[in-house]
Amino acid sequence: MNGRKLCISLLLLITMTGCSGKIAYNNADFLLRWYIGQYIELNDEQAPQVKALLDKALEWHRVNELPRYLAQLRELRTQIKEQSLTQEQMAAHQDRAFQHWVRVREYLAHDISLIAMSLNIDQMSTLFVNLTNEREEDQADFAKRQRKQPDRAERMIESFAETMGYVSDAQADLIRAMVPELKPTYQLWQDYQALTQQEARRILISKDFVPDAQEQLYQLLIQPEVLRSDEYEEAREHNRQLYLDLFSAMVPTLEAKQINQLVDEIDEYMELLEDLQQS
Repeated sequence: MNGRKLCISLLLLITMTGCSGKIAYNNADFLLRWYIGQYIELNDEQAPQVKALLDKALEWHRVNELPRYLAQLRELRTQIKEQSLTQEQMAAHQDRAFQHWVRVREYLAHDISLIAMSLNIDQMSTLFVNLTNEREEDQADFAKRQRKQPDRAERMIESFAETMGYVSDAQADLIRAMVPELKPTYQLWQDYQALTQQEARRILISKDFVPDAQEQLYQLLIQPEVLRSDEYEEAREHNRQLYLDLFSAMVPTLEAKQINQLVDEIDEYMELLEDLQQS
């Protein structure tokens, strides 16, 4: 399993709401080892190393990261409730959210790269076959979703409605006006994923005769973005600015019921995080 998948899994565990989220987080060691098992079968020496890593990482995450999430949610709650959220503040929230992920992957990268050096050829083959199969399944699912609901604007309106309770006609118009300006990024993202996995495979295959193989893998885990194409980076930044413009335009249009819905959702997350800190 690569570092990116493990980082994402850790972060997903803290976004689940309610009792099920608490159960998932408090049993994250078992759940993540099960998840890793979908990609690779660890031997008797590797399994306890992975368990020790997850135990250590989850305790670090509870002590160091959950307070950061809570602090950001408190700020966001106040800004939404007061309808004072500016475009600059929204951009800052995006950057802080990305840094949450960066810290997790940086914390895990050294140990993951060390364990990866112990993989044998059969384990490496299984790992990359499974990652390739997953990527192909994701492409098939994406195509299926596109066929089921081809209109991107309507999909986005539906997504906003799930978060805010409903979308007003004026808000829907803002979304429909923005969507045609978005640049497609799915295939660029897929190409980036394929290239990242290809580079990881190259490093692992050469690990027995390249002295700095572990350092190469470590650098890949903490800075995979260096493999993004210029086209992908440009499209990402273009779309990011469009979303910031959209959110900025929507904030003044929020109705009382929508604000209350957003605040209630943030309160649920905060309650969960506070509970997790004590458990």
